[in-house]
Amino acid sequence: SKSVELHDKVIGHYLNIKHYQ
Repeated sequence: SKSVELHDKVIGHYLNIKHYQ
């Protein structure tokens, strides 16, 4: 459960960076 939450956070952060670049 914890790892899934972390994974979701990482994916969200990565998509955020891709969106702003």
